Amino acid sequence: MIEKNHPQLSIRKQSAMLGINRNRHETAERISKEDRAIMRALDELHVRWPVYGARKLVVELRKRGWKVGRKRVRRLMRIMGLAAVVPKPRTSVPDRNHRNLDVPEIQKIRRLWDFELL
Repeated sequence: MIEKNHPQLSIRKQSAMLGINRNRHETAERISKEDRAIMRALDELHVRWPVYGARKLVVELRKRGWKVGRKRVRRLMRIMGLAAVVPKPRTSVPDRNHRNLDVPEIQKIRRLWDFELL
């Protein structure tokens, strides 16, 4: 992709031509074979138990013989785009019996006109 020692094109020009930042070409993530194997196991476990987060997945991986820590599993989950399926907090749910005072209760059309003219 980007050649460091290109005779005519500098890294800046090559990056501009490809439309990428100059700092991206060196930081390409290298994933080890062991991490790839763990990622395959994580994928299988996540399909089986989608509600499990990193902590429970570590326990399951250790049962299967992997020597992994929570931070490593969390990093691999983030790379894979995996997250536990959990309900979101519902902090702003109105009461069912709450009356909406912003909307007038219209009984006749004449009252609606009076309300709008104010």
